[in-house]
Amino acid sequence: SIYAESGRTLALANQLHLARDRLQKALNVFGIVGRDDDATARQAAAASASLARVFWRLGGEQAALEQYMSALQSYAELPASAGIRDFLSEFCEHLGQIGEDNLTPGITSLLAEVAEEKFGTGSKEHLKILREISDVCTAAGHPELAAPHLALRAEILRKRCSPNANPLILAEVATAA
Repeated sequence: SIYAESGRTLALANQLHLARDRLQKALNVFGIVGRDDDATARQAAAASASLARVFWRLGGEQAALEQYMSALQSYAELPASAGIRDFLSEFCEHLGQIGEDNLTPGITSLLAEVAEEKFGTGSKEHLKILREISDVCTAAGHPELAAPHLALRAEILRKRCSPNANPLILAEVATAA
């Protein structure tokens, strides 16, 4: 949608209020015309993520979190892609910036589940998101939230490193860790 593109351009130009208006219009248009094909649904998800960034830059932490959750829901309905991987990493980073009060087991588990569903258990992308979630939780002073993600990551890596593991897999594990 032209509104989405102009909204992202305005955000880059630091015209945040105009960007917010255009991105909200874009989401309204996507709501009217529907998201029947992957390309349109991907554009709508990207517009939602862009709006979350704009809310954050405008100081609206709660609005940004709600919009990130909306974008996550949109991305969860799409096939795996680099855009989803990048969004999950960005959302992890955002969680690290918004403070410990908004860091919940539900949100962290949801991020991990989406990564696992989209990229497969133990994939490079899945392991990366598990590490990012753990890092954010630990940095926010919540090791209890990091623990399940660290344990899952460790279990996946341990299984890959069994005595009869393929040397190519061991090399991949070494680069993923």
